[in-house]
Amino acid sequence: MHHFANLARNLAAGLRLVLFVPVSRLAFRIDLVQLLLLLVLSALIDLGVDWARFGADGEFSWFGLGNEFFGAGLLLVSAALLALAFRESALVLALPVLVLAAFPLVQIVRVAPERAVFVGDTVWDVHACQHAGVPCIGLRSGGISTAELLDAGAVAVFAGPADLLESTGGRLGEALPAQPGS
Repeated sequence: MHHFANLARNLAAGLRLVLFVPVSRLAFRIDLVQLLLLLVLSALIDLGVDWARFGADGEFSWFGLGNEFFGAGLLLVSAALLALAFRESALVLALPVLVLAAFPLVQIVRVAPERAVFVGDTVWDVHACQHAGVPCIGLRSGGISTAELLDAGAVAVFAGPADLLESTGGRLGEALPAQPGS
């Protein structure tokens, strides 16, 4: 049962990691069982996300597991190469656990990418969002003017985080321009 408690602890630490909230490496529980549990969880989330995106009429194929195995293999080989390069054998297991613990939020966000929004304070943030197909709300708190952010492609610009939250009541979707037909 402690394996599932450790899994919950890893997922909580991974959430902090993916949200760029400070997290100690000691917050993770790193062992082979955790790696396997996280790999299984990742595959189950992918299955659930695909079902949510394509509905019950979607066609299931066992060939999809090939992508899971390929991704896991790539992750493990990358970790092994980094462990060799840095002469730190602990990285072989630690890196995949950290990556997989942070990955569920990224997987779940794929369900409705059209509902995603990014908040950035530089023109580079806006350009990156355009390449990713995600609308960007600009903040002047980064020292960039409203005109520059809008010219870069920001869908809206606010003075800073407090102004954004106050103007939208914490609902970032309210800051986006209305879409035709919605």
